[in-house]
Amino acid sequence: MLEINDLKKTFGNGSPALKGVNLKINKGEFVSILGPSGSGKTTLLRSINGLETISGGEIYFDNKRVDNNSTSQVQKKTGMIFQEFNLINNLSAINNVLTGLLNSSNKFLSLFYLFKKDQKIKALKSLKTVGLLEKSYNRSDELSGGQRQRVGIARALVLKPEFIIADEPVSALDVSIQAQVLNLLETLKETYNLTMIFISHDLSVIEYFCDEVAVMYLGHIVEMAPVNELFSNPKHSYTKALLSAVPKVKAKKTNKILIKGDIPSPINPPSGCVFRTRCPNPGIECKGGDIKMGLVEVEPNHWVDQCCAKLN
Repeated sequence: MLEINDLKKTFGNGSPALKGVNLKINKGEFVSILGPSGSGKTTLLRSINGLETISGGEIYFDNKRVDNNSTSQVQKKTGMIFQEFNLINNLSAINNVLTGLLNSSNKFLSLFYLFKKDQKIKALKSLKTVGLLEKSYNRSDELSGGQRQRVGIARALVLKPEFIIADEPVSALDVSIQAQVLNLLETLKETYNLTMIFISHDLSVIEYFCDEVAVMYLGHIVEMAPVNELFSNPKHSYTKALLSAVPKVKAKKTNKILIKGDIPSPINPPSGCVFRTRCPNPGIECKGGDIKMGLVEVEPNHWVDQCCAKLN
């Protein structure tokens, strides 16, 4: 479905956001990207969908290479769900869903929201899929947070995408509403065999919802594994620290692993392992900055940066 090889992105100010990212997502998988703010998660998603021009590397979608001039082919097959819904308040729910068709409509007519009858039928079907048919003509600012996000999901579905990009889709919602939206996405996954890449800072959401997890730090993927494997057997020091902070019911009490200091500047990162200046247990090679970044497979389908692979 999606394969990324050695993907790089450097912004105009010289700040590298992605430093050789490798990632493969199979059809029907829900993959989460986990990491601190500034680690490159959103830039990765925007690069996949052609909203950022990549600086190097390769992206393959359905076995076809995508370059900076052919991203429209990916966009036609991709739906996006945003953290803050990205709805237009004075438009009805159906017109917000129809904005998802702007790229496929007559651009002049779409400026005035003059859509064809068949497009309106598609939008109504999409709203029915997310359980909001009766709210189709309500203004979006009349809807609750959960309803607004369901409109956002309907907008993503209106083009019948094969691939969904979701950037913190439930973080702005109450916990009870989060569960409703996640259950809806799970149902849609099973019904339409959707593939999704999903950003979240909520580890409980990731554990419940995703099949695979890729952990990012300072522009690199430092660990990647099936969700159950990663949560039960983390290998990278950063992943271990994150998971040590998650409360566990009926489990032995474990000491939290504290990460000291601030995330280094991406313009001037540490040599060798980018986490070594904050690592609670760096190896000798890590301390000297002599080891290069790069994933190695330590167990079947469990990949970790080679500095931490040597410590496990």
